[in-house]
Amino acid sequence: ETLAANRKGFSRYALRARVLTDVSQTDCSTTILNGKVQLAFPICVGPFTGAKAVHPGGEIAVAQAASDAGIIYTIPHYSGYPIEGIRSAMNDNEIPFFFQFYPYKPTNQSGEGAGLQREYIREALPHLSQMKCSAVILTCDTANNGNREKTYKNAQWIAEMKTFPNQPSLRNISNLPSPGSQGHSAAF
Repeated sequence: ETLAANRKGFSRYALRARVLTDVSQTDCSTTILNGKVQLAFPICVGPFTGAKAVHPGGEIAVAQAASDAGIIYTIPHYSGYPIEGIRSAMNDNEIPFFFQFYPYKPTNQSGEGAGLQREYIREALPHLSQMKCSAVILTCDTANNGNREKTYKNAQWIAEMKTFPNQPSLRNISNLPSPGSQGHSAAF
């Protein structure tokens, strides 16, 4: 059903190829959030909590790369580093960032645990504002964790992935930095 609806919706749009036009002067910049945020081009790096599992610099390396490119980075709620560390790693603190917020369900039917969430929000939002966070992205896709059989089946691979930079055979076929070297945004 969803696939059919998506195809029907997409079929309402036509892509017009523009050929033999002057592209010597192009400008991909745009603004978002009512013009409050200027972007070099309409791309934003989405949150990925597992960054530290595949690169020692984790979210810090991603933030540096995004900052170098002049694009927004969305810091994941469950980051491997504190927000302050990620923000300070951005080379240009004028480039805005977003923060992903995962609301969690109360711990039981009576609503226990909801007070903790409200308290967290009361503390987190002013802190994010003080750090000049431009937007909070509300993520609500994981009300319940699914039965991820492939994850369980590949548990050994996941354990090895966490030490990926230290695996010489894997490091040799990638451009990851050697153990002990500073994480470099170009390695991502």
